[in-house]
Amino acid sequence: MGSRGNETGTTTDCTSNGSSDGESNGDSGGYSRARMTTLSDSVSYEADGNMMVVTVGRADEVLKENHMCTDWTIVFPEKVEYLNTESIENGTLIRVSLICYETNPYAYVDNADVLVSSGALSASLKTLQGIVIDVNQTTDPISITGRGGGKPSGTTLMITSDYESYQILDVHTFHTVQWNSSVVVEMTPTVISTKLDDAQTELWAFVGFQRLPGPHEEDHDFRFKIDKSHKSSLFISSWDLFNRTGLFYVGVGVRSLVSDEDTVEYPIPSSEWRGGGGRRWRWRRYLNYDYRMRAITKGCFFFVMNAERWYSSGLRTGVYVGDKTIQCLTYHMTYYAGGIYTPEVPTDFKYHYVEQTFPKSCLVLLAILLIVCHQGVVCWMANRHSKQDQSKGQLHVMADNHPLDTYKYTIVIDTGFKMFATTDSEV
Repeated sequence: MGSRGNETGTTTDCTSNGSSDGESNGDSGGYSRARMTTLSDSVSYEADGNMMVVTVGRADEVLKENHMCTDWTIVFPEKVEYLNTESIENGTLIRVSLICYETNPYAYVDNADVLVSSGALSASLKTLQGIVIDVNQTTDPISITGRGGGKPSGTTLMITSDYESYQILDVHTFHTVQWNSSVVVEMTPTVISTKLDDAQTELWAFVGFQRLPGPHEEDHDFRFKIDKSHKSSLFISSWDLFNRTGLFYVGVGVRSLVSDEDTVEYPIPSSEWRGGGGRRWRWRRYLNYDYRMRAITKGCFFFVMNAERWYSSGLRTGVYVGDKTIQCLTYHMTYYAGGIYTPEVPTDFKYHYVEQTFPKSCLVLLAILLIVCHQGVVCWMANRHSKQDQSKGQLHVMADNHPLDTYKYTIVIDTGFKMFATTDSEV
């Protein structure tokens, strides 16, 4: 099997009998059309879209490789000590065991519908005897990349209309259902609108979680400048969206580099000020760009057997790697799956700017005067009654306590613990 006789021979012994390795769950007969591919130090079985890959070798050599199983790729930290386990050293012979499922075997649980859209990956490290090595709380993350499943939808065409008198942004919404997931917001101006390009304007988008966004720095959570000729996108990591699941607002507006009667001025955020030109943002009261918009959410999850639920604690999504692929960063090894969804972005979002006002009425004033007069009368009567109370401050004899009663008292004097101790007190 190659020049690495001991390691490759171990691989063959561990995987060829279909049961001693334990990766196929003892069901070798279930692989109706199994195929074995032998590499220098790895063996893989594939059947019905599912695949098992076992790689054997020295820890310091095996962990440097990229391990692939169908559409999944797992990359370990570059050094063995980053695994943070005493069971593995550089020269330790280990097995990297991967099982890939085309159909997620845990898609039946309650929270799978809103979180998971991919197949599943079972990843573990084992000794040569098949004992699982506990890998938990690594100091560097383990990268897992795979197809997230799902069917990403197309973009939504936003045709701008006249603004209201108080409006400077074209606002739209989308709703997320995955917790602790990353979000990508894509903006693409249409070909027709690019003909209206003005060198004195910039196109910006503001994103707010559960609130209407605005140019004020405290009125939005994220912002990005839109390229008026090409697709622009904003990637928001799962770390920045921790415990932020629900309704997002996106506002698109035109920033003017010159001042005119159709602009509104706002303080420019400190991170956007480059010196000169004043510290003001000028925003037009209209939007002369039609554009397409899409939102994509990606989440990484692991399965807990005892609870029969998917969780995301300790996982986070990596960088954006396309519409159908997801990268997960984890610090332990178990069953993994991903979810990719494209929430609907409605074309129309209507809202009314309401100023809080109170109707003017004399009834309110009369009610306040009545309450004040009533409280004044109550205070006067209480004070008058207090002055007329003759018994205030006197002693009252209770029925069971007559002044002529005789009381006897017993006094106990402690002279210590010495036997026959006496006292010369004259009590």
